[in-house]
Amino acid sequence: MRQAVLIILFIYSLPLFAQQVQRIDQYEPGTKISYFMGQCGQSVPEAEGKLTFCDAVGNLGVVIESSGLNSDGVSEMLPNYFDDTELYITRNGLSMREADGKWNNLPNPAIPTLDFNSDFSNTSEVVTGFMDSNGLLHLIVFNNPSGYEYWLFDRTAYTFEEVDLPNFQAARQIAYDEQSGNTFIMGNSGGFQRIYERIACSTARFMMLVGE
Repeated sequence: MRQAVLIILFIYSLPLFAQQVQRIDQYEPGTKISYFMGQCGQSVPEAEGKLTFCDAVGNLGVVIESSGLNSDGVSEMLPNYFDDTELYITRNGLSMREADGKWNNLPNPAIPTLDFNSDFSNTSEVVTGFMDSNGLLHLIVFNNPSGYEYWLFDRTAYTFEEVDLPNFQAARQIAYDEQSGNTFIMGNSGGFQRIYERIACSTARFMMLVGE
């Protein structure tokens, strides 16, 4: 009898738990984003297998659906050394059109950028990039006030990894050597410019080619 009472209480409590998480759907050109209030760092069923991020006030954002180009204007088409996916930089982020016609959008708010307090903000803007021969997306983004940052995006795992250059250099331009798999990066700090070669290996290392 006690077990039956507990089961009944659990069933009736499920709607209460569901009501505790407020969801707001936002529709952008080509992209649907859902925000779950106060759920940053938490798991929600809608986030499984999708790109997620946290906004500046602790809400969990989930890119629910990509249905087309995420802006009416394209500023640049990025090189792709991996497959036939088309990569478009727009005002709203990055749009990826796969060979089968499906879209996979990376909206600006989902791209992590760090402010001076090492907190994630959502003011990023994609500047340039490419997809390497392993399918890893290299992006240089800009945000105010932290400036230029270099990020790697795994579009299968939906994870980001920041690339830090030596001597506190900020990456401004990047180029890829398909034969060696190495990346060439132009960095700038305090008016001093340096060019680095990022060696493709299990633990990436840098070699300065030009600069003081």
